[in-house]
Amino acid sequence: MKMKDWSEEWKKRRSEAGWKGQRKRKASPDDYVALLNHSGYPGSILERIYKIFDFQDECTVLDIGAGTGAFAIPLAKKVSAVTVVEPSKEMAQYLMKSADRNGLNNIEVITKRWEDSSRDNLREYNVVLAARSYYMLDIKSTLLKMLDVTKDMTFLVSHVANYEFEDINKNFNDYEPTPDYIYLYNVLYQMKIYANVEIFTRDYDIPYKSLLKYLVHLDMDSEKRVRDYLKKSNRLFKIKNNGELWVRCKYRDALIWYR
Repeated sequence: MKMKDWSEEWKKRRSEAGWKGQRKRKASPDDYVALLNHSGYPGSILERIYKIFDFQDECTVLDIGAGTGAFAIPLAKKVSAVTVVEPSKEMAQYLMKSADRNGLNNIEVITKRWEDSSRDNLREYNVVLAARSYYMLDIKSTLLKMLDVTKDMTFLVSHVANYEFEDINKNFNDYEPTPDYIYLYNVLYQMKIYANVEIFTRDYDIPYKSLLKYLVHLDMDSEKRVRDYLKKSNRLFKIKNNGELWVRCKYRDALIWYR
C-alpha cells in the first residue's frame, strides 16, 4: 500500500480551499485586532511558548506572517530583535504603529511573502515562528526554508478542524476549509522531524455584527438564515442592557514545536 504524500495532500487541499465568492467588505486591521481581543488570542499559546523556550535578552526572533503583531509585539519586549515577514503593507503599518506606541525600536519588517523572501535578506534566528499564516502551496519547501534559518527552535501555530466560523461558511458561503495542523505535523514527520503538539481550546463571545465582517457577501435572506442557524444551535444571545446580539464561539489551536 502506497504511503500518503502529505505535502501533496496539502497542495491539493490548499488549492481548493477558501471562499468561492468575494467578501462583502474586507476586514481591516482594526477589525482583526478586535476579533483577537474578543477571542483571547494568543493568550495561553504565547504563555506556553514562554515556558517551552527561555527567551534571553540577546535572542533574535523571526515571525512569518505576523499580521498586526499578536506575537511580534510581546516578543519584542523580551528579545534583542524581531524580524517580521508580512506581505500586507496595511498589516505591517499597523504593526509598526503598535511598536511605536509600545516604545519598541527593535522590529524589522520585510513586506514580502515568505515564498518570495530572499535568504540574503535573512540570517539565522534563535526562534522562528509562523502562526496561522500558511497560504503557500509548497509547504515542504516552506518548512525547509524555516529550518534553514532556525538556530534553536521553531514554533508553528495552526487551527484544528471545525474551527470558529467554519461551519457557517460551509453552510452558507460555498467554503472549502483550509488544511489544518495535522497536515503540517505529518509533512514534518515525513521529513523525519518528530515534533511536539499541544491543543488549546478557547471559548469566547463576539458581537454578531463583528462576525458578519468575516463572512462572504450575504443578502438579507442569508443573514436571517445565519441568525436562525446560530439561534437553533444556542450560540446567539442578547446583551441585556442594550439588546446587542452576540455569538458564542469555540476555537481550537494547535501549537507544534521542534528543536
